[in-house]
Amino acid sequence: MTMLAFDTHKFIKDLSGAGMNIEQAEVLADHYTTLLTDRIATKEDVNLLRKDMDHLRKDMDHLRKDMDHLRKDTDILIQDVGLLRQDMLHLRQDIEGKINTMGKDLWIKMLVSQLGIAGLIIAGLGYLG
Repeated sequence: MTMLAFDTHKFIKDLSGAGMNIEQAEVLADHYTTLLTDRIATKEDVNLLRKDMDHLRKDMDHLRKDMDHLRKDTDILIQDVGLLRQDMLHLRQDIEGKINTMGKDLWIKMLVSQLGIAGLIIAGLGYLG
């Protein structure tokens, strides 16, 4: 804070001229000086505060813009995750379909093999008999 111009000598002189004793006037002047320097803002203090507030407003504007960008990026990411889930579902369905087809093909091959073996066994029994 900037020191305010306060003429303590004149203050004490005026009070003592009005009938107050000098010791009381000095104590009062000391308290007024403390009050003026510690508790009252000057124009310079107010201007500094205004500058600080302007900086804060600019920082807040930048923060709002950054948050808007983050929201947009988050929305895009959420959309991408949704598309990825759809792709994974399609892939799962495709794999399950292929596994089912392979299982059916394998079952048919095993059945054919078993029929072939049974035919060989029957042929072998006919050959022996």
